[in-house]
Formats: sequence, structure tokens, C-alpha cells
Amino acid sequence: MINYSQGAPASRPGARGLGGRWWLGMFLMIAWAGPGRSEPVDITLIPAPVSGSGGGEALQSNPNPAGGDPSVKLTVPGSWGDLEYYPMILEPPDAYVLAMPDLKTHLEPNRWNFSGMNAGAAVAILRDAGLPDETIDRLAVPPVMNETPEGTVFEPSDELILGLTMDARTKLYGALAKANPTSIYSKPYVIDSKGFFSMSERSGISSGAQNLIDRLTFYQVGSKSFSDIGLVLRNCTGDEERWRVVKTLLREKSLNLRLRLSKSSDIEALADYWSSGGRNKDVIPLLESVVNTEGVERLDVVHLLPPNTRKLIHTYPRPMMSVGQQLPDCFWTAFNFFSYDPSDRHFDSIAFEAQLAGRYERATKPYQFGDLIVIANPADGSALHACNYVAGDIVLTKNGRSFNRPWVFSRLQDVVSGYLKAPKVSVAFFRLKEPPQS
Repeated sequence: MINYSQGAPASRPGARGLGGRWWLGMFLMIAWAGPGRSEPVDITLIPAPVSGSGGGEALQSNPNPAGGDPSVKLTVPGSWGDLEYYPMILEPPDAYVLAMPDLKTHLEPNRWNFSGMNAGAAVAILRDAGLPDETIDRLAVPPVMNETPEGTVFEPSDELILGLTMDARTKLYGALAKANPTSIYSKPYVIDSKGFFSMSERSGISSGAQNLIDRLTFYQVGSKSFSDIGLVLRNCTGDEERWRVVKTLLREKSLNLRLRLSKSSDIEALADYWSSGGRNKDVIPLLESVVNTEGVERLDVVHLLPPNTRKLIHTYPRPMMSVGQQLPDCFWTAFNFFSYDPSDRHFDSIAFEAQLAGRYERATKPYQFGDLIVIANPADGSALHACNYVAGDIVLTKNGRSFNRPWVFSRLQDVVSGYLKAPKVSVAFFRLKEPPQS
């Protein structure tokens, strides 16, 4: 769990450098349990001194279910009101799934591509990963191995891949990710922490395919991952199951947030929080109307989001949203949170640096609706991810620059865990400097 009591405080693609380290002193360091661990990440925040920082609500969830339903949780009470949430699963549109190149990988052999390495160096990596000598002997001969000026490629059999231990798979695929930054080993499918079976309920996938995926799961920077899509698709019953497998692997969790309201609700306090100092003032009459309507006790938080963000939540990017090869990502989303008409200048990494330096300042507690959160690698100053604070420990995020990654609500701890690319990451909250437009 994340311990926020000591003060203010990554599909994983799209890391973007900020070009300077002037802002690293503002970050709070988060200690990580280390790679390959299956237990929950234990994160402690060490606050940097903040002049004039006040108190504020702790960022945590109430483990007690709301209304007796164990799937419904409450955030701790705060100026946002009584907020409850429950998990939901999103799947990309069928047309997006059918366009996935991965659907054709069963027609190709398995490939381990070590770009820029000769055969000796590639075999050394296999040995370092813990592959037995007899397995390496089967791999290190033509036609299974092919050494070219561009590198060394192995074409292992399905049987050989299935025979790898999880530890060997984790080490080997980590090396393949470094050798091929754009490969499926670098950007694997992310598997739910509870395993593939927990995310494949009512998917229509056969138990055989489910077992294969579960068996081929490995760990990448602490998260369960899967890369052997071609092997699994070759063992499916047909094209329909192949489509179902890919569609299920692309499932993503979100949260349905609801604000609990009653005649006793402090409308003035709620309006102050959700309007974010006037940047989102259209919510005020809505809150008043709901409270004064008999029989209505909950309001979906979607209705409290700014107009553009309200259109995006729980949806997938449309082709018309692309600009050249650029698609909306976490940075575009975070900077456009309050924008009525989103600006495409946030596709530019240079604009990202300029916007953060010029328009934002370090946010202090209590955190406000819409505050921009940056997750970074303090070792090199690169920003790994950005998202927006909603309430409690809930953020709005888009995890990756892809048509197949939707805009979702998530717990901040879960977002941070997905971007643990280094022994430590930094998390900082920023707030717009300029007053809202009238």
C-alpha cells in the first residue's frame, strides 16, 4: 500500500524526457520492493520540505464496503464528499481488435531477436538467464539460430518455450526487451495481479488457452506480463477463439465512481471542491439539482468532469484524434483536463516541458480536483507518466499512446505500480498557476 501519512507526494510505453532536472527537487522519492516480487508494492513517501503546506485528507481508500456490497468501496471522507466506487472491465471495439497485427502471429515462427549481437553474446544471455546446457545446444545451431550482420535470431519451438521456468523466462524476456525496445517483449500484455483467470471471466476462451497464458506469464518490473501470443494463438480452436484471446488480453480495469448525496450534504463545500476554484463551475447547478431531487442519492462522477474529459472517460481514442503518427497519451490527457477544446500542442515533448515550467507550480495539500501528477525516473529526469487527481486516492489516466488503451479512473497506487521501471520513482503534484477564465 502507499503510505501518504508523511506528507504530500507507467502497454508502459511512452516514457518522455523533460530535458532538465530543475523540477526533480520537488519530487518525493518512493522506495520499491524490487523486480520480480509478487507481493503488493510497499511504498513510503518521504516528503520534500514545502513552504506553507497545510494539512489535508490522506490519500487512501476505506476498506469497508459501502452498503454491504463487498465490491463497492468508499474513499476516506474529504472535501469531495462521500465517494464510492466499484471495478468495471473495458474492452476495445471489435474493429480495433481485428486490426491488431498480433492476430496473425500464429502464422509466424517464434523469434528471439538479439539486435546488434553476435552469436556468442546472444548465447551468453541465454546462459545467464538460466537455460540448461542441453536447451542451449538445441538453440545454438542452424536453422534454429541465424547470425547476420544485424544480429542473432533464434526460432525456438513451442515445446522449448513451454519448458522454460518462470525465472528463466523473466530474465530472458527482460534481455529481449532491452535488445528490441519496440518488440512485444518490451511492451508485453499486462496481466492482472491475480492472474489471467481473474481477467478472463465470461470471455469465451477455452480452459486450454487460459492455462497456456497463465503458464507463460512472467514478471516485468514487478508486474505480471505475457508475450508469447503467437504460441497461444497456434493452440486455439479457431479464428473466433484467437479473436477472443486478443480481446481479453486487451481488457483494462476502470472504476465507476459515484458521489453519495443527501439533503444534509454540504453543497457549498462540494461545489467548491468539484468546481476547482472556478475552472469547472458548470457543476454547481447540477449538484444543487440532484440534492433537491427526491429519491436521488447518488451522482455518477462522470457528470462532474470538465466537458472534454467527460467525453473521453471510459472510451477509446478514435482515428480522427490522431495527428500524423501521434495519438493522445497520458501527457496530452493531463494537460487538456480542463480544456474545453483540447490542444494538440501537448503532443510535443518540448511543449510539455514549457507548459509544466510556465503554467504550473508545485501543489500543496489539500490536493485539488484536476491537479496534474507526474511520475518520473529521478535517475535521468525522464517523465514516465502523467495523470490527474480526482479525489481520495483516485486519478484519471490514460496508460499509453495506443488506440487500445482507454481513458480510465484508477487508484494512484495501481498507476504508480505500473510504471516502476527503476528502483525508485518520483511522484509530484502540480497545479495551474493562472486563474480560471471567466
